Amino acid sequence: MSENHDRTLELAAGYALGALDEEDRLLFEEHLGSGCAECEAAVADYAGATVMLAASAPQATPAPELRARVMKAALAARPAASALERRVTPIRAPRKPPRFEWSWPWAAVAAAIALVAGAGWLTSGRLSEEVAHLKGDLAAERDRNALLESQAAEVNYWARVLTSPSARVAVLARTPDAETTLEGRAIYDPGTHAAVVILRNVFIPNGHDYQLWAIRGSTPASLGLVHPDKDGVAVVRVENAGDPSSLGAFAVSLEAQGGSPNPAQPTGPVVMLGKLGG
Repeated sequence: MSENHDRTLELAAGYALGALDEEDRLLFEEHLGSGCAECEAAVADYAGATVMLAASAPQATPAPELRARVMKAALAARPAASALERRVTPIRAPRKPPRFEWSWPWAAVAAAIALVAGAGWLTSGRLSEEVAHLKGDLAAERDRNALLESQAAEVNYWARVLTSPSARVAVLARTPDAETTLEGRAIYDPGTHAAVVILRNVFIPNGHDYQLWAIRGSTPASLGLVHPDKDGVAVVRVENAGDPSSLGAFAVSLEAQGGSPNPAQPTGPVVMLGKLGG
């Protein structure tokens, strides 16, 4: 195989993507017209691979900064972008690469490939590297969107608990054993059995923890430890505070660090107690 033919064969990828300049395009089409089966097959292979790449990608909306990065590169190399806008030019040899319509975001992937191919430095390895990089960006965006959707669903769930028309409220009052300015309120939704307990001025003494309890009939049940933020505000989300037929009150006890070893009985003093309203 001659060095001149190797050079012509290197143009196959750019031709399949419509990324060649006018001189190279005419040169390559003239070569194809001479009946070179190897170059003709290469064009078909590159075009087919590009179609499969676009078809294999799940639908995703990329971040604005990703689109801006690709478009900035496109504007910086406008001749290559113009070649892409002409789409794939039908070849004159008997076999023709398939034509298809581009859509964002995978048109951006092909545009980026065409830009660097038109610059004359993209080898097969670089092509794979660039495609892998862009696919990685899109995969990261899909993961980020899934996380945001999950967080939004959780926020909406607890918002419905707080605004439920059948919600019942318990105002947690300090007991004589409380030595602070603790304040608290519990909102309980009988429909889902979920509750949101909001406490203020929660500053934990050294070596201790506050523990939240549900009073079901006359039996306490631990709902876990209370973890306030730096301002002394604690929001405890309870997925199942108990059945509305038995749940009567909420309480907070001051325990040794780590909480009561008995999940059905406080070992320290109860410092807040609130009966659940009707």
